Amino acid sequence: MTTKQPWLLLLAFLRQQVWYQMLVLLAWIMAIYTEIPLAISEGKSIPSFPMLLLIPLAWPFISHSLKVKHLVFGMSIIGVALVSIAFNFRSMDLLQSLVRLLQYLFSVVMAFITLSLVVSMPKAVVAKAMAICCWTMIVGVFLERVGILSPITAAFRTLYEGTGFGGEISQDREEGLVGFVRPVFFTSEPSLVGMGFVAVSSCLLLLNQKVWLNLLMPILQIIMFLMLGSPIVLLSILIWAYIIVKRFDIKKSYYIIGIVSLVLLVSVFYYVGYGGKLWE
Repeated sequence: MTTKQPWLLLLAFLRQQVWYQMLVLLAWIMAIYTEIPLAISEGKSIPSFPMLLLIPLAWPFISHSLKVKHLVFGMSIIGVALVSIAFNFRSMDLLQSLVRLLQYLFSVVMAFITLSLVVSMPKAVVAKAMAICCWTMIVGVFLERVGILSPITAAFRTLYEGTGFGGEISQDREEGLVGFVRPVFFTSEPSLVGMGFVAVSSCLLLLNQKVWLNLLMPILQIIMFLMLGSPIVLLSILIWAYIIVKRFDIKKSYYIIGIVSLVLLVSVFYYVGYGGKLWE
């Protein structure tokens, strides 16, 4: 009978703890969402640098799902990247080539780790994490719109200065575009808030099949659209409609989708006519 090493026992223990699963998953989602870069030269940076710092915390889940085929796939990706750099070397300087290679490899590795975390954790934990993120974004965007969080989020945006991420937000441009300054809620630019909400709300719908959530979600999506002024949030409505059609009886789905579509159209026309200038 073989005795497992203490560090293997520790990894197995942590992997089974719900509080640890939730801590790692929420921290990882936060790192993806905020995408805080690390500047390595003028205008060049490594995106989502905090994700590197979180790898030790995520290692119990990474090691559990890491297979030889994943390593082979990773080596093939590196090979393709190196060949691409070799063919384009004359048109790029060495530093630029290395930065692009690092960014490319970083994206591939982080995507694998994200997948490892999601598939290694219980469905209930992932659903709860998505619900926390969804409600946090809704409340946070509201607080920023009313001005409570605006100074904090403005100070947070200084982390992106000199990294090539985001840019100066012009109040005149924002007011001319949607009628108000759009919230950034701890991101580099307003559109990323909408993209983040579409991702977490869609994942929450897929993981949680409760009827009340299916009915409440389009209302929350419309509210988020009105607060953000970002057309990309409307994509979450289309995803919701597709999930409803697949999940429930198709005839009942028509009624639900019809009602929500009517509410959505009324909200859009009201918003464009009175609340902003979204498509001017």
